[in-house]
Amino acid sequence: MALRLVKKIKTDAALLAEWTGLYGEKTARFAIWVKKTFKVPSGINRGKWLVLEPFQLEFISDHLADDPDGGPLFRSAILSTPRKLGKTSLLALLVLGYLDPSSPIFIPGFSGGIVGPTENHAF
Repeated sequence: MALRLVKKIKTDAALLAEWTGLYGEKTARFAIWVKKTFKVPSGINRGKWLVLEPFQLEFISDHLADDPDGGPLFRSAILSTPRKLGKTSLLALLVLGYLDPSSPIFIPGFSGGIVGPTENHAF
């Protein structure tokens, strides 16, 4: 028989409080929505609830930041990381968040897409 260490699981309320302090309320509510809605489809964490990494939360926090005068703080955002770190999944989650009425960042009538450079058109 093998013994395993068990991580203490934080409640959604505790995560919301922690993430609100670090990343802002919009980002924290979006991260909780992702955690409650999506499971990892394959790999080591297959079947576990999807929890965003800190660098992803920082990107979302910047992306969702509001200008004090109204509207978004940034008109465009660039996420550049090495391969296999979840860039496409993160952007897909953002688009789904804008489209799903149960999401805290839902925008009625939103239409959008994800565009990325190919090898022939790389920066």
